Amino acid sequence: MTGPIEAKTLGPSPQEAGISLLDQVIIGQMQVVHTNEDRTKAEFWNGEGGISYKHGLFIFIQEPEPGTVRVLGDHWERDWELFVIREGSIAKLVLEDIDTKERREYLNLQTDTRIILPPRVAHRLEFSESTVLLAMTETPYSSEKWIPYDFFPNSRTEALAVASN
Repeated sequence: MTGPIEAKTLGPSPQEAGISLLDQVIIGQMQVVHTNEDRTKAEFWNGEGGISYKHGLFIFIQEPEPGTVRVLGDHWERDWELFVIREGSIAKLVLEDIDTKERREYLNLQTDTRIILPPRVAHRLEFSESTVLLAMTETPYSSEKWIPYDFFPNSRTEALAVASN
């Protein structure tokens, strides 16, 4: 008979190890893994981070009015999330570590770009054209799991102050 099982730790979290959450974000083109005269296979996820996606859906972004953008996001989640642009583009992607407030912006992400976001990274996607996204998460999509995030708190406060005068 063996003795008691000892608890094992997996080591420090990425943040404790000094790795930025935003350095864990993956943005890049899908990779063609096979092609022949009948088809092409492109890989959009190969198990990065040991993530186990259990829910997927397509998001259809409608064409915005001329001179405007449609905004998706303005929240963060406790799950990993994966997006693949199937048609159209993302005009601007804003990511922010909700703890450190480190921010990164990406412009003009095109069809077949994949975006893998770790938990606690707030995201804002701006669209200037109709777009189709494939989206996958570890748990089913639900507005209750989204934690709202204000990317521009000072501008909103200033606008409210002007409006109240």
